[in-house]
Amino acid sequence: MSRSKACENFHKLLPVLHETLSRIGVLPHRNFKNVKKMKEIFKNIEQIIIDATERPHHRPKNNEKQSSMYSGKKKNMP
Repeated sequence: MSRSKACENFHKLLPVLHETLSRIGVLPHRNFKNVKKMKEIFKNIEQIIIDATERPHHRPKNNEKQSSMYSGKKKNMP
């Protein structure tokens, strides 16, 4: 299957998946108002799987702003 066809199928079938998961009550929670609400929702859950995705971040051109945004991490380059 080509990449474009896979993408087309994904976007076509995503609403079906969302509706199905919603109907059977297993749609993942994505946003919580506070920690108390999160604990309330997961009180009977034994295991939670969290998936995180990196997102691109705009890097300021100003040196002072860059240094304030710098995390201190360095990439390990061989």
